[in-house]
Amino acid sequence: MYEGIVVSTIFRVCDIPDTNVMLCPNGEDIALLASTNHSSKVWIIHVPTFEWPQCNCPFVAQGIIYKHVMKIFKMFHLHILDGAIV
Repeated sequence: MYEGIVVSTIFRVCDIPDTNVMLCPNGEDIALLASTNHSSKVWIIHVPTFEWPQCNCPFVAQGIIYKHVMKIFKMFHLHILDGAIV
């Protein structure tokens, strides 16, 4: 079950354009990610430079690895390419 969620999340991350992300605005330890589905919604990802950032979306609160967190993680860890370390 969880494997399917992770695989689905990896594919959904590709749908989020980099232009929807603002990394560390004003030097803060957060990232902002504009929703691709709801133009007025902006997700806040806390401690984006940490090994596993935290998002304010309801999925992360349930312990689910979600696309918002995965997008930020991949942007800070460019050597990881969809599950393969290059």
